This record gives sequence, C-alpha cells and structure tokens, in this order.
Amino acid sequence: MRVYAKLNADGTPAGFWVEGINADDRPKGCKRITEDQWKALRRPGKRWDGKAVVDVPPAPVTADQVRQEAARRLGPTDWYVVRAADPTSGEPVPQAVLDQRAAVRAACDELLAQEPIPADFLQESNWE
Repeated sequence: MRVYAKLNADGTPAGFWVEGINADDRPKGCKRITEDQWKALRRPGKRWDGKAVVDVPPAPVTADQVRQEAARRLGPTDWYVVRAADPTSGEPVPQAVLDQRAAVRAACDELLAQEPIPADFLQESNWE
C-alpha cells in the first residue's frame, strides 16, 4: 500500500492519502511514507522529524501555570486571611497557616526563577 502524508511545519500530520482510495486527490507537497509510519503518525502526540516518527515534545510550562498551582494550594487557607481582615472578628491567622502559606509562595518563586520551569512542577516535592 502506498500512503502519502501532508505535514504541517512542525511535522504533525495535516492529512493522509492512500493509493487506491484518495491518493489521486492528494495536494502537492505530500511525502510518501511507509504503512508503519502511517500507523505511527495517526497516533496522538506523534510527528515526523524529517527522518522518523517521533513524539511531539511537551509544551513548556508557563509562569501562569505555576501561579495557578500556587493559588490552588493557597485556596483552602484563604478563609483564615479573610477572617483576620474582618473587623468584626479580627481573629489572627494561626502561625502554622502563615508558615504554610509562606512556604507555598517561596516554592512558587523558586519554580518561577528556574529556566526553563521544570515539567514536573506539580510534584509535591517541588512545593515542600
């Protein structure tokens, strides 16, 4: 079986044409590929690097993702801060909560200072 692939600039497939089915309609610039390469390229997360089918690299972690994770971790203790700011209560935030919140902010700052931000930034060990 003869198979042709139209590839995007990043090597991800834009379409496939198979001889005997639709190969006569294929656009210019298609590359002839083997049946095994066709099967591999049809799987999610695959691309052609010019020589072989390889995994699409993961997108880099953004600072916004790290900040969102820090906010998620701070969320359960936000009520302590709100309560402390309420003039009718004014009850102080427990020191353990203040320490925990400071640790989350420090971990966030440490992750943001790394270039690139590690792909495993969600692992608990990065936030301890």
